[in-house]
Amino acid sequence: MVFRSGVFLLLPALLLHVGCSDERDVGKDQLKSMAGGELKEVIPVSGIVSIDGTPTAGVNIYAYSKASGLKAANQTRTEPDGTYCWATYEPCDGLPPGEYRLAFAHVPKEGHGNKQGEDLLRGKYRDPTKNDFTLQIKSGEPQTEVNYDLKK
Repeated sequence: MVFRSGVFLLLPALLLHVGCSDERDVGKDQLKSMAGGELKEVIPVSGIVSIDGTPTAGVNIYAYSKASGLKAANQTRTEPDGTYCWATYEPCDGLPPGEYRLAFAHVPKEGHGNKQGEDLLRGKYRDPTKNDFTLQIKSGEPQTEVNYDLKK
């Protein structure tokens, strides 16, 4: 009887462990299937976002293409050191070639004395039609050090 109850306790724990694994090995074929056929070309783009000269964590960056209109085509977030990279299919693989208008919002994580969702830039850079931040991505030309310095 002890053996059976032990198995019933062990089995859910084992299933929980297997089902919650963070490791995903998604191959190109599976990505193509998920994307509905062929994968678009993507070009790596990365850099640092600073506010008043200081690299800043928790800045959301929104990319708007002509095709996406007023809905962001992609979004990324800065790391603790202010770095960011764009991702389309895989982490840091990039964005499709084209011209993008950008918008920014500094939304730190909960627990830092500010309500989650509050833009510490007070919406100053949130409307891509009211700022001059653009990104031009050309086929076959990866870009690093695409840095932005925002002012409060």
